Amino acid sequence: MLVETHRTGLVHRDLKPENIFLEQREDHHHVRVLDFGLAFIERAGQTDGRLTEEGMVVGTPFYIAPEQASGLVISPAVDIYPFGCLLYEMLSGAPPFLGNSIQVMSSHLYDDPLPSASSWQGSRRGSTA
Repeated sequence: MLVETHRTGLVHRDLKPENIFLEQREDHHHVRVLDFGLAFIERAGQTDGRLTEEGMVVGTPFYIAPEQASGLVISPAVDIYPFGCLLYEMLSGAPPFLGNSIQVMSSHLYDDPLPSASSWQGSRRGSTA
């Protein structure tokens, strides 16, 4: 899904459920990533991948990569992290962190996501305590 985007030097910077569409094609599904409005272009030989304006943070807090939330170098990794957040939400039913924007971005930087309620309940089912 993102491999071709990254090969061209683009970093999406705002992966979230609203930007991913599943398209039915004849006998298979095709995933489309939309809304490259916040995309960052990596240039050959560029050593500084920070945002255009220093200190400016863009992206959706529930899915933002820690290095993007802290204004560090932008690389394809800032698309891989939110992809993991999307998978977490698909499996658990909720994003890895909840709260207001500041709390969620701080959690991406400093906290581990809590186990989903379903995985916690599943582990409790097997216990005899």
